[in-house]
Amino acid sequence: MTTLRVLCAVAITGAIGVQAVAGAPDTQLAVPADLARYKQWPRLLESPANVPMKFWLMCMPPSAADRAAAKEQYGPHSERTIMVYGNQLAAGALVSTGTRAFPPGAIVVKEKLGRVEGGAAEGVAFMIKHQAPAFAASDGWEFRYFPSDDPAGTQQACAPCHRRAPSKDYVFGRYPK
Repeated sequence: MTTLRVLCAVAITGAIGVQAVAGAPDTQLAVPADLARYKQWPRLLESPANVPMKFWLMCMPPSAADRAAAKEQYGPHSERTIMVYGNQLAAGALVSTGTRAFPPGAIVVKEKLGRVEGGAAEGVAFMIKHQAPAFAASDGWEFRYFPSDDPAGTQQACAPCHRRAPSKDYVFGRYPK
C-alpha cells in the first residue's frame, strides 16, 4: 500500500510538473505586468492564423504569392501560427472609425505561436501608441518584443518596416477577422 501511495504521489507531482513546464514558455517571455494580461483583450482574429515562417518572423500578412514562395522555399515546414489581440482602445478604433487611426493608449499584440494548436507563445510583439511627441519617428508607435534583451534594437528593427503602412496607421493586416 505504501508503494502505491508513493507511485500516486510521483504521478501527481509529475503531472503538476508537466503542466508547469507546458506553461513555462509564456512565463519565460518576461512580458511586463502591465502587458501580461493581453490574452484577456479582444481577439482581432477569430482563431489563430497560419502564416509562412518568413512572415511569422515579421509582422506583414502574406499574399497568396508569398505563401506559394514560402512553400517552395521551406516545404512542409513553412507554416507557423499567430494570434492577434488588441486592447479596448485598439479594438474600438478598428470597429468604430474604419479609418485605422489609433488613439494614444491603443495596443496591438501579435502572439507568435509554433505549429501546435494551443501551444505556448514563442514570442509576443506589442505595438503601443503614445501621445506626441513620444516616438515621433514612428508616429507615436513604440515597438516591443518579448523575450528581448534589446528594447532599442526592437524599435529600430520594427519601426522602419511599419513605416511602409502609413495609411493604416502602421498596422499591417485587416482586423477584426
